[in-house]
Amino acid sequence: MVKKRWTWPQQLFGALVMVLLLFALDIFLRPLGLTTRSIVRAGYAILVAGIIYHALNTLKVRRQKFKQTSFIVTMMIIVSVTLILLFFIMGIPYQISQVFHSPTIISDTLMALSAAIFEEFICRGLLFSVFEELCKNAKLQMTLSAIFSAAAFGLLHFVNLIGGQGVEATLQQATYAFCLGVLFAAVRVATNTLTWVVLIHFLIDWQSGISVSPASSSSPWVGIVVIFGTVLAVATLYLIAMDLNLNRHPLSKRRWQ
Repeated sequence: MVKKRWTWPQQLFGALVMVLLLFALDIFLRPLGLTTRSIVRAGYAILVAGIIYHALNTLKVRRQKFKQTSFIVTMMIIVSVTLILLFFIMGIPYQISQVFHSPTIISDTLMALSAAIFEEFICRGLLFSVFEELCKNAKLQMTLSAIFSAAAFGLLHFVNLIGGQGVEATLQQATYAFCLGVLFAAVRVATNTLTWVVLIHFLIDWQSGISVSPASSSSPWVGIVVIFGTVLAVATLYLIAMDLNLNRHPLSKRRWQ
């Protein structure tokens, strides 16, 4: 791990405050125009990203490279293929193409970008760091950190109930957000940065009309369980492989400090 400027209690408190401020900001911005809301929200997300970068002292999980095993390389390839397949299954290419025909393309883009920056810096940034510290003596440190931070990511989506989204749709959203959260953590560990995770999150959220009506509709549970259960399994196996590799090479682990 990288030495942080903020202790884990400060990081946890900071995450809570920044999330509550976002909720308050959304209430305050509600009477304003769509573009104005999107610009202010994007500005707040960038501000939060800067604060978290300062708190963590880096965007990296580690300072130096560790030994790559053939199994880890294989798992990295499988994670990458899974991510690409998920993009096509979710219809992301078509979804993005429709944005360019949207009358609200500017606000849609800013809203998706602000959500990606804010949520990733909070969940895969601060909260992942918090759980890394809390799980520092565990054999599966990164795996547990990914799961716990992803659980928080999923729970955050229950706030959509306040906006009128249906209970079943919200439960499904929280479920696949948890699975994606573990996948995003795996990507962050693999790439050793938050940059790629923010980009992937942005592309998934970037859709026509998201700034107008972000509410989701429910889908068949079978598809969600099969697709996102597979995503969860692949990402978790990769993280476990990383943890086991670090346990076998303690010298590499100490170089992270």
